[in-house]
Amino acid sequence: MSLYNIPEVTGELITDVAKTLANSRKPLTLNELAKSFEGQYSSEYVRRAAIACSQLRLAVLQAGTYQCNESDRDDLKKATRTELYVPFRKRLQDFAPFLLYIDYLSKEFSSLESAMRTRGILSIDASPEKLERTFRGWGKYARIIEEQKGGQIAICVETEKLLADYVKKLVEALEAEIRAKIFAIDMLGPEVFTYLDSRGIGLSDIAHALRNYESDPKPSASRSCEVFEAFIHSLVETKQVSIQKPRPTLMDWCEGLRGRREIAANLLLVCQGLVGIRNMTHHNPDSETGKLWNISKQAALTSTLLVPIVIRSVYLYSMQRNQEF
Repeated sequence: MSLYNIPEVTGELITDVAKTLANSRKPLTLNELAKSFEGQYSSEYVRRAAIACSQLRLAVLQAGTYQCNESDRDDLKKATRTELYVPFRKRLQDFAPFLLYIDYLSKEFSSLESAMRTRGILSIDASPEKLERTFRGWGKYARIIEEQKGGQIAICVETEKLLADYVKKLVEALEAEIRAKIFAIDMLGPEVFTYLDSRGIGLSDIAHALRNYESDPKPSASRSCEVFEAFIHSLVETKQVSIQKPRPTLMDWCEGLRGRREIAANLLLVCQGLVGIRNMTHHNPDSETGKLWNISKQAALTSTLLVPIVIRSVYLYSMQRNQEF
């Protein structure tokens, strides 16, 4: 069964529903939401928009009511109708099915082919045509993709027409983020990316590290190593590896996987290196020297690039016994 329910509904209505929830002092039922759009949209169409809000994490569904995600409330309340695509875009480009669709688009697959591949990989219960229409509509509304002459769909970069300077800067940051995420998906491959998503491990930290390794090297290296740690922990759970320690460390998890032959001997050595980098960036001061480690921008970039490579290699060895690095 798929984790994703992707209804066919416009991005415009999704953000309208999200803004309505942001301005409400209490959670709203579907009936209350429908009354907010009575005469404009059917209750069924509003229901689809509410489901999409929940899937995109613009809203939270709890006990039969919808409420705005608190981290989006201010942006949604302050946004004019023409600016609502910005908070929508922020969530859309963190949505695994759309990211996979965009990744295929970036590799010259057609929009329908991209939707079909995404549908199969993530077991989405929707027709390819409906899924393609939905993703194409959402992407165009979010100004992530554009339809060119001849019907070709392409990833677009356009901030010059924006009037508010802060909106322009935000969109430019979002453009950099989605390109970094596409780059990370390309390094991981769709299968590994899908596994990470199924375990609740996103790419935001790696994308942040790729964009900020020069200006903020140590936190960037730290964030990328946290993704590696989350992956190793999830693999320990997936493979049901028992660690006989009350407070196991990342190295304990790696060695536990090696003990079950889920990590090759040479891969364990590589993992040890990432554990060392993780400790340099997390432990302040160093437990041995009592001093801080300085992390160069070169080291931050190298470790950030190494993380998806090692994750992919460990996954392929553990799941398929493929030896690729």
